[in-house]
Formats: sequence, C-alpha cells, structure tokens
Amino acid sequence: MNGKDVVRSQTFFNPWLTCEHPEVEAVVARAVEEWEREAARSRIRKRRDKDREAFRSLARTLVANAAHALALGLEPPTVAIRLAKPAAARSRYDGPGFGQMSSVLAAISPNLVTVRQSRRKGIASMLEPGDGLKDCIAGLDDFGNAAFRQTSGEVIVVRHIERNYAMGTREGVAIDYKDNEETIRLRSEVNRINAGLESAQLGFDDPSGAPVDIRKRRLRRIFNTPNDRPRFDLGGRLADGWWENLERTRRHAIRIEGEPVADLDFRATLPRLAYIRAGLPPPAANDDPYAGILGGADEARWRPGLKIVVNGMLWRSTPLQRLPKGTKELLPQGRKAASLREAILERHAPIRDQFEAGIGGSLTRLESDILVAILLRLLDLGIAALPMHDGLMVRHGAAERAASVMREVSKELTGYELPVKVTLLAETIDITREVTSLL
Repeated sequence: MNGKDVVRSQTFFNPWLTCEHPEVEAVVARAVEEWEREAARSRIRKRRDKDREAFRSLARTLVANAAHALALGLEPPTVAIRLAKPAAARSRYDGPGFGQMSSVLAAISPNLVTVRQSRRKGIASMLEPGDGLKDCIAGLDDFGNAAFRQTSGEVIVVRHIERNYAMGTREGVAIDYKDNEETIRLRSEVNRINAGLESAQLGFDDPSGAPVDIRKRRLRRIFNTPNDRPRFDLGGRLADGWWENLERTRRHAIRIEGEPVADLDFRATLPRLAYIRAGLPPPAANDDPYAGILGGADEARWRPGLKIVVNGMLWRSTPLQRLPKGTKELLPQGRKAASLREAILERHAPIRDQFEAGIGGSLTRLESDILVAILLRLLDLGIAALPMHDGLMVRHGAAERAASVMREVSKELTGYELPVKVTLLAETIDITREVTSLL
C-alpha cells in the first residue's frame, strides 16, 4: 500500500464474508486443527460434526474480516464487532458458530486476529489482524479484494431502530420473521438482482482517495418496523452496494462495461407519491414540488433545505415545531419553523392531510417497489443498473432506454408517469452535464 491508498476508517463485521485465497484458508485451517487437537485431549465427549463445521466456519469468517480490513487499506485495519453471546436462538441473520465465539477466538487469537473488547454498552469491540495474518498476507503477491466473496446471508431484512438518548447511540436491530408468500417473492426478486450484479462488468477508475471494494455488490432490501414485530409495508430500499455510499464527487469514476455512467433519478419522488396516495394526479414534470414555497428570484438557492423540510413533514406524525437539524444554513436567515410549515401546507393544500401523518415509510415502500420492478425489467433487457435509493446508474449508452423503462414502470405501478432526471457523468466531474431532453 502506498500513502495515498490509506484511509483512517473502519468497517463492520460481515458474518457471511469469506476469503478464498488458498494461503489464507490454509493458515486458518492449521490454527484450528492445532487448537482442536489440544482441546480434544480434555474433552470427554467428541464434538459433533455439525458443531465442528460451525466452529471452523466462524474462524474463517473472523479471519476473512480482519484480512479484508487490510485489503481495503484501512489504518488502523479495524473491524467493529459485537462479542456479546446471543441472548436468543440463532436467527436468519446470524452466521454459523456465533455461540462458540470465545472458543474460536481462543483458537486463532492473537496470531491471526486480536480483539480490543469494549466495556461500554452500545459500543462495539474492535477486531484487528494479528501479526501472523499480517505476515501471511505480506508475502502474497496476488492478494486483494478479488479474494473475498459473500455468497449467502439474508437479503430481506426487517429492522427496528433503537436509540439510547443518554449515550447518544443509534442502532439498527434486525427482527426475525417467518417466511410467507410475500417474503419468498421479495427474496427471489433481490436474488435475481444480485445475480445480475455479480456478473456485471463494473469498475472504478479513481486511484485517489479511499480504496473502493467493487466486489461489494450483494444487496439487501431493508424494511422498517417501529417495534419488535416484523412488517413489510414500511421502507424497503436496497442497500449495501459499494457505489451507494460513494461521495458524489467520485461517482464520475464508476464504469459499467467500460463506459462512464449516467445518473437517473425520479424528480421529487415522495411529494409526487403523496399526491397519488391521496387519489390526486401528481404535479407535472415542470412543476417542482419544492418550488413556490418561499417565492422570490433566489428561491432555487434554498431548494436543498426545502426538500429536507417537505420530506420530513411527510415522515413525521406530529406538527413541525423546529427546523430539522442542519437546515438553518440551507434556508433564509431568520426563517422560523412555524411560518415555513404554513407555507408548505398552503403550497400543497390539496394534500394537506398527507403531511405530518407519518406516511413516509409507506411512500418509501411504494418508491422501492417501483425501483425493484425497474431493475428487474432492465435485467431482462440485458442492461446492468446500480440502484441509488430512488434512482439508478447505467452506462451512458443505456441511459435513454433506462429512462424510458423508469417512466413506463412508474405508470404501470401508480397510474402516472413520473418525471426522470438524467445526468451524464463524464470522465471528470468538471464536465458532468445534465440531459434535459430526456425529462
């Protein structure tokens, strides 16, 4: 690694990650076999084959995560991990062997991995590569991101957000559920999308900044629940693709089949879907739902702040009393929440009852259904697409066809054709240009 490849950051433990490099697999196997021989001498009863395989699987996963932190160039190469023994039976989200965590760490630590255990509730422990693993990888000429795979793991996730206001922590807790006809269909759709992404020719042509793992393309569809009861009518956006959290200024370096990409997204999706939900036609393509609220020649300057407030009022279930965090500098100085709230309700008087009614989650479910259907349609057409919340990216040559599919599918699912904004990202960010002819 050279200096410019190093990023001070960390990654999070992936219970389904594997490292397929034979030298790394061999060093794990030797460590586990040696430990098991020693442990067998003190055991009265022989370990079952199922337990032994789960033990070895967890060892491989722990080492794979530590090795992956090295491959990404993280400095220090840390992986956030929760070491608490599961309080309940294994769920669909858990990797095998988690109940044997302490034994596995005894088998492979400190030579292959080291652990800095957290003593604070809500704060994860840190997993790092040990000296033996570092020495092994340092001697490999062909070690890199291509050695890592995730071929299993649940792709339909129900999540509840738990907040600890005293400690200032926010944690997503996965809620287990029983399969039914709907979850089986949802999983089949995401698996089809993931299969297409796995075979897609993706690249990233930007050697500066933090390293990017372009093998991280296995998506999950995440639904939200306000409590510990599973439900699938809220949220449902696709997550975990390497391109989704990429800084906007680096997206021009994404390549699909060797071409730069076009960024396509629906314009002001949630407000338009709110009109449709109310049984009304959405604003026309040339009618921006975030305009006409403040008035004045410079209103466009405040659009980012207005967008946050408008969408926030669709999510919240109580009247707006304070401006959302971070929006004061995005709005005219001295603008108060009460007056802005009234201006928004007046601008969208036909759907006044849709605001502050807590419908954001259901709108996002419809939005995500539209995007999934688009991705599946594009897959049938042989067009590789990278989902981006309420939009997607395709290669330049496929932009016009993809935009047409987005409009077609939105009309099929809502009864109305939603307007699409197309931006061609060129080889350098300086010459990125928006294509208005495709609106």
